[in-house]
Amino acid sequence: MSWEKITKKPIGDLDVRSVTFMGYMFSENTSFNQDLSNWSVGNVTECYSFSSMTSQWTLPQPNFTNCNPNQSLIFDFYTFR
Repeated sequence: MSWEKITKKPIGDLDVRSVTFMGYMFSENTSFNQDLSNWSVGNVTECYSFSSMTSQWTLPQPNFTNCNPNQSLIFDFYTFR
């Protein structure tokens, strides 16, 4: 099953409490637009480029507190080198 087909199903109520890595999760997905504000992402420590290049995504995204979903991994590599 393709990513496009999977993300057309409602996923706003998925239990993601035990997930720690969400880097690039929706990056470059050209059709995704769901409200994920109910996701409990308190254990996520890596979420770089979570939704990069998804300008069509207008609904609320998860509220990350332990990582920056807008930061790219390449930026991190050169910053801490």
